[in-house]
Amino acid sequence: MCRATIADRDARIVELTTDLAPAHERHAQQSAECGRLVGVLAAQTLAGPISSSPHPAPSS
Repeated sequence: MCRATIADRDARIVELTTDLAPAHERHAQQSAECGRLVGVLAAQTLAGPISSSPHPAPSS
């Protein structure tokens, strides 16, 4: 491999690594938010049905 090709490859690696950092941060934030929402959903499921439902239960 010639020096120019190696230098180009190394520059591209640096560029891609720099581009990857924000994507990695967004992924970490979205994963944390997903975990938080799963916890909220689990808490709501364990609490049972919500009594102040906007749709009244059908009468028999």
